[in-house]
Amino acid sequence: MKYATLFTMTVSFILCLIYPCFTKDYPEESLWLYQQGKLFYEHREYEKAIEEWQKALEADPEMSLASFGIAMAYSAMGENEESKKYYEKTIQSDPAFWQAYYNLGLAYKKSGDIDEAIKYYERAAELAPDKADILNNLGVAYKEKGEREKAVKIFEKALKINQKDPDLNYNIALVYDLMNNKEMAIKYYNKAIELKPEDVNSLNNIGLIYKKEGSMELALEHFKKALKVNDNIPILHYNLGLVYYEKGDKLAALAEFKKYLELNPDAANAGEVEDLIQELNSDQ
Repeated sequence: MKYATLFTMTVSFILCLIYPCFTKDYPEESLWLYQQGKLFYEHREYEKAIEEWQKALEADPEMSLASFGIAMAYSAMGENEESKKYYEKTIQSDPAFWQAYYNLGLAYKKSGDIDEAIKYYERAAELAPDKADILNNLGVAYKEKGEREKAVKIFEKALKINQKDPDLNYNIALVYDLMNNKEMAIKYYNKAIELKPEDVNSLNNIGLIYKKEGSMELALEHFKKALKVNDNIPILHYNLGLVYYEKGDKLAALAEFKKYLELNPDAANAGEVEDLIQELNSDQ
């Protein structure tokens, strides 16, 4: 029987709106229109924001603040391809605008182009080497490409900037886990839990590691801790049920499998779990 896992990466989805400083003097009219657009954006009136920022670009075609704002508005509206165009225009107007590179990386990641996402994340990281969020997303992208050792190095670099980020600790733990370096995986999962006690992913994944090692009591301990945080996650009941099943605790296993199907009746493995329930019922 295969144990389920919560092997998900935690990605930073921080879209920056405000450029930290003006790198050039803009015409007063352009700045006023930019501020008007910003107000509309903050009230989620994205089409009106775009209108104001387009007017700002008419007054000053090289106003990177306005093109960046338009890209942000299109992104908020779910128009990913349009947002890319304006992030690219922002970069053309201001090659030092790191937020545009970062958000363009996010846009390419959203459209499934990992290589392009990496290219823009890396440029953003060059321009803003102290931003752990950029490195986090870069590490996730390399992990998804299968370049795990490179991902680990990037996460380590990010942790030097912000060692108290639970997501970074979780992500590096996950990569170590996938590399079968269980000692380092547990180390960073535990750090993630220390920083974020409700981290059910880390608790679940530690449970899986201990189960594979045959340390059933430790596996039970971590699955139970995860369920105390959130009793409505089907995978946790499934994993706990399998541990009980292998320990020979049939009643406890039966209860967990039933709970799993109650929470997830359309599970892909529903047939397998129903067979286990039937087997356990027949033994009563």
